[in-house]
Amino acid sequence: MKIDHIESIVNYLNKVLKNVICSALVAICFSLSSYAQVASHSACQDHYLDGNYVKAIECFSDYLRNHPKDADVLHYRALCYYAVGDYPLALSDLNNAIKNHNRKAASSKEELYTSRAMFFVAIEDYDEALKDYATAIKTNPKSTDALFNRANLYYLLENYAASDADWEQAIRIDSKNVNAQVGLARNMIARGEIEHAIRELDRLERLDFRNPHVYQYRSQAYSTIGNYRKAIDDLINWCYFDDFDDYNIMERAMFYYAEYEPIYAIAKVSEKVVNDSDNKIYWLYLRTTLYEGNEMYREAIEDYNAIEALISSPQISILYNRGKLYTEIGEYNRAIADFDESLKFQEHPSLFLNRARAQQLKGDYKLAIDDFTKVIELDPMNSFAYYMRGWTKEFDKDFQGALKDYTTSIELERDYAYTYLARGRLYQLRLDQFQLSEKDFLTVLSLENEITKSGNCRQYALFHLGRFDEAIAHQNAILEKHPSSGNYYDATCLFSLMNRPVDAIKYLRLAFEKGYRDFIHMENDIDLNNIRNTSEYIKLVEEWKYKTAELTSQVTESETRQTQKYVVKTKELKSGVYEMPCTVNDLPLKFIFDTGASDITISSLEAAFMLKNNFLSEYDFRDRRNYRTASGDIVEGTKVRLRKIRVGDLELNNIEASVVHNQNAPLLFGQSALGKFVKITIDNKNNEITFEY
Repeated sequence: MKIDHIESIVNYLNKVLKNVICSALVAICFSLSSYAQVASHSACQDHYLDGNYVKAIECFSDYLRNHPKDADVLHYRALCYYAVGDYPLALSDLNNAIKNHNRKAASSKEELYTSRAMFFVAIEDYDEALKDYATAIKTNPKSTDALFNRANLYYLLENYAASDADWEQAIRIDSKNVNAQVGLARNMIARGEIEHAIRELDRLERLDFRNPHVYQYRSQAYSTIGNYRKAIDDLINWCYFDDFDDYNIMERAMFYYAEYEPIYAIAKVSEKVVNDSDNKIYWLYLRTTLYEGNEMYREAIEDYNAIEALISSPQISILYNRGKLYTEIGEYNRAIADFDESLKFQEHPSLFLNRARAQQLKGDYKLAIDDFTKVIELDPMNSFAYYMRGWTKEFDKDFQGALKDYTTSIELERDYAYTYLARGRLYQLRLDQFQLSEKDFLTVLSLENEITKSGNCRQYALFHLGRFDEAIAHQNAILEKHPSSGNYYDATCLFSLMNRPVDAIKYLRLAFEKGYRDFIHMENDIDLNNIRNTSEYIKLVEEWKYKTAELTSQVTESETRQTQKYVVKTKELKSGVYEMPCTVNDLPLKFIFDTGASDITISSLEAAFMLKNNFLSEYDFRDRRNYRTASGDIVEGTKVRLRKIRVGDLELNNIEASVVHNQNAPLLFGQSALGKFVKITIDNKNNEITFEY
C-alpha cells in the first residue's frame, strides 16, 4: 500500500485478514500432527520449521516414494507446496491425503478438510472452500477451528448473518471463548453498528484485557467514527499485547491515524520509547515513520542514529532509510555515504536507484546515469528507473536520449502520468513537436483524476494546454487537501510558469516553512526561471539557506565530527603566487591560490569550452536566459555552479564561481571555495598547502 494512495484502514485490514487466517491455519495444521507417527522423517519436519520448504519437499518426496499413501506426509508436503505458492500440487496432495486417510493417521479428517478449504480460499474458489468447511464441521461438530475459519470467510464474503451463526455456535461450544465474541463485534462494525460494537469490546476488555484483538477491532471502530485519539490508544495496546512478527499492518494503521492526529500519535509513541525499554528499538522505528510522514526528517534521522547505537551490527534497513532522509534535507554526500555502505551488503536495485537520485540532485549527472543504468540491468522492467534516467539525461542536454528513456518508461508502465508530462514538456520546450506534446498532456488529464498526497501533475498539464484557470483551481484543491511542503513547492513552480512572481514567492515561503530544503533542485528547475533573478526570490532563498546551514552545523557539532587534513602539492610562480592542480566536473585544470578573490573565477574561454564539452550544462548557470550572447560568448559576471571540485583527495560540491570576460584571465581559487575549510596552512619550503576540512 503506497503512502500516496493510502486507503481506508477498515478496508485495508479486511483485505489483509485472509492472509492472516491462512498463515495461522498452516501453523495449526502442522502443530496438531504427531511427531511420533513420523519419527523416521523428522529431518523433513526440521526443514519445514526452518522455512526451507524446497528442501522439505525433496525430503518428504523421498519418503513418499516408499510410502505413497501416508496421509500425514502428504499433508505435510501439501503445506510446503502451499508455502512456495504451488497450489495445484498442494491440492493434489491434500486430495490424496483425504483419499488415503485411515485410523492410524495423526492428522484427523477434520484437519485435512480444513486445510483443503484453506487452499480453495487461496485460489478464491469460495464455494469449494465452504463445502470443505461444512464437511470438517460435520466430521467434528465440537471443534472450533473450522467454525472460526468459516466465520472469517463469511465475513470476507460480507455474509455477516452466516458469520454470526458460526461465531455463536463456537460460543455455545465454549462460552468463555473471547475471540468468538470479538468476531461478533467485528461483524457489528462491518454492519455500521459502531457504538454497539464499542460497548461490546469494552465488556470484552474487562473480561480479558490481554486479548490483542479487542484493541485491534475497537481501534478500527473508533477510526470509523473519526475518534482517532482513542484509535491510536487501542492501536498501541494491540501492538503491546500481540505477539506477531510482521508489524506492517499496525504501522500502516498508525500512519493513517496520524494524518488526523500527528502530534498525539508522536507523543504516544514517544511515551513508549521512554517507558518500554524491552521494545525500544521497535518504538523508535515506528516513530521514524511518523516523523517522516510529517516531514520531520532530521528528527527521523536522529532516531535512526539511536537505533544504530542500540544494534551491535550494521543494518541495511537503517542505512537505506536514513540515506533517503538525508536526500530529503539536501545532505547528498551523507545520503550517498549511507547508500555506498548499504551496497556493500547487497547490490539491490532500490539502493542504486536512491543513490542515483542523490547524485542527480547533487549535480553528478554522469554518476547518476550510471546508477540508473545499473538499476535497469538488475531490474529490466523498472519503468521508474527509465523515467529518472531520462530526466537526468535531459538535465545533461541529451534530449534524444531522454526522449528514448521516457518512451521506454511509458511502454513499461502506461499509467504513470508524470512520465507523459515529462515527455510532453520535452516535446514542447526542446524538440518543437507541439502536436505530440499536446497528446501527452491530454493523456495526463485522462490518467490523473484524483488528488493524492504527493506526485500530482494534472495542474502542470492544464497549464501547458493553456487552461490556466483550471490549473490554478486544481492546485488550490491539492493544497486544501494536502498542505505539504512538496505541494507548496509545486504551487511555486506553477505560478512562476504563469509569471505571477508575488504568488510564487508566497508559496515558496510556505514550502520552506513546511520543511522544503532541496536548494540544488531549485537551481536546476527551469520552472523557476521567471522568478529566479528577482530580489525577493534571492533574499528568501538566502535566508533559508542560512537557517538550514545553521541547523546542519548544529547537528554536525552534536555528532562531534573529526576534521581531516588534505595536503596538496603546489607550484610557486615567478609572481610569488601558488598554482595548484584541481579537477572541475572531472576536467583537469590549474588554479591560482588567491585568498583575496571573493569567488572562484574562470575565464569565458574556459567556460565556453566546458559548456561545449559537457563539463558544464546550461542548468549550471544561475541566469539561464541571459548567460550567453548572440555570438555564443559567455557573459561577463555570470554566476555558474561547479558541481564538483577535487583538490587532491578532497572533493567539494556545488561551489559558486564567476565568469570573467578576459579570455586569458587565470583561474582563481577564491573564497567561495576557501570559506569551506576550517583551517588552511601554507608550507613555503615544501610548496604544500594543507586544507583542514
